[in-house]
Amino acid sequence: MKKAILFTVLALAAALTMIYTADIKVALYFNEHTQLRPFFEIVTFFGRADIFLIFSVIVYLVFRKKDPKKAKTAKGLFLSIALSGIAVLTLKSIFARYRPKMLIEENLYGFNWFDIGYSVASFPSGHTTTAFAVFVYLALVYRKYALLLWSIALLIGFSRVVLGAHYPSDVIAGAVLGSWCAYISHRAVWRG
Repeated sequence: MKKAILFTVLALAAALTMIYTADIKVALYFNEHTQLRPFFEIVTFFGRADIFLIFSVIVYLVFRKKDPKKAKTAKGLFLSIALSGIAVLTLKSIFARYRPKMLIEENLYGFNWFDIGYSVASFPSGHTTTAFAVFVYLALVYRKYALLLWSIALLIGFSRVVLGAHYPSDVIAGAVLGSWCAYISHRAVWRG
């Protein structure tokens, strides 16, 4: 019940962010203030799904007979990333939201429903969705490190806004979606 309330609050926060145009103000701010970009270029790399998919397959193959817990963790991690990837690609192609770059260069803001391409792939943030799918899942398995793992996911999400790739509401939606996929995957692998 608490998780459902948290997800609802975050979804409403994303909607309010878009409605009150805070997205535009934040995008314009980070377009003008670029000092943090070199650091966040490194951080954002860790939101890539491919590195975690490959890592989880390798861990699974290495530990499937030696250490069943590690193998099970890797299996759930793969599931979380794959599920989040399918969901985010589907939503991106439905919403087709213009990226902040399109606002700055062509004054385009909003949705171009049912379109595909980089310039209309802002909602939800894929890197953020992956980050939360990975690090929330790991936080559920390794609860002792939950605060650190959640912090990493948040930092990766923030990097997408600083770099001008996404609006804050894209990141919030990605965080909700990735967390949801992590919870589903954890339940399926560890309780199923």
